[in-house]
Amino acid sequence: MNNQEINDNKDFFEIDFLHYLRVIFRNKIKIIIVTLFFAIFSVFYSLSLKNQYISYSILLPNAEGSSISSLARQYSGLASIAGIDLSTPGGALSSSELASEQIKQLTFFEEYLYEDILVELMAGDEWDKTNNKLTIDQTLYDSNKEKWVRDVEWPLTTKPSPQEAHIAFKKHVTAELDKNKKLTIYVEHFHPETTKKWAEFVIQGLKNDSKERSIKSAKRAIEFFEQQYKTTEIAELKRIISNLLGDSIQKLAVSSIEGDNLFLVIQEPFVPLLKDSPQRSTICIVITILGFLVTCLYFLIKDFIKEKNWNLKNLISELN
Repeated sequence: MNNQEINDNKDFFEIDFLHYLRVIFRNKIKIIIVTLFFAIFSVFYSLSLKNQYISYSILLPNAEGSSISSLARQYSGLASIAGIDLSTPGGALSSSELASEQIKQLTFFEEYLYEDILVELMAGDEWDKTNNKLTIDQTLYDSNKEKWVRDVEWPLTTKPSPQEAHIAFKKHVTAELDKNKKLTIYVEHFHPETTKKWAEFVIQGLKNDSKERSIKSAKRAIEFFEQQYKTTEIAELKRIISNLLGDSIQKLAVSSIEGDNLFLVIQEPFVPLLKDSPQRSTICIVITILGFLVTCLYFLIKDFIKEKNWNLKNLISELN
């Protein structure tokens, strides 16, 4: 390849920025019209988006340990001599870690939230600001007959299944756990009152689940200690088991009446005053700039192809 051919190839791929500025200026009217169209579209699009509100609640694990666990740790060495295992399994999740995982699970949603929020979750339509209530889409749910009437195809059902509702639920509710075991529950919805109500439902569900687990745990402990009390012959161990049994009975009574307060709620759910999203000004700016850049790119590519005559035939000839 001689020097002339090399120079020709360089000229072929050389970019003349001043030339392309002229191209943009030459097509400025078309670019302005298309950009204006994108700007108008962005306004209508942003206005079509519903305002989204976020309520949140902050929970911390209760630092108060169980008296049963502390006594069990205190006397586990003496009990092991007699062949009684009072140790607790290591690596157990904290209450916040457990709650963070529970909120994501279908089982928790189905047991504690499904029936309470199903209509609002799957058929909520608009926020009636005049009456401050959530309107229901009557094509999906007949409020007068309290009956689901939506028309769907298999595998969906007329009444949304727990699985379908759970998928929608996860778009509205999230949980974040930081390194200090602080659990923050976020609820997002276009109706402010609903964000607070759902957050309260989630917290109450966690408390109810904790209460049930605490009661079951206390009952198992009582059965275990009663059995060990009958079989052991060592007086000191009988005294220890008797103390543990008394604490288990006390725990069962407290759990049955008040529940097991594993959480400290340091931020109660609230009705948000200001919207969180959408940021309409940002949406309009981004779409308008994108429209301008895409239009400019279109005319630049069109001019490049026309100027260089870069079709398939000429490209093959250049390569040869």
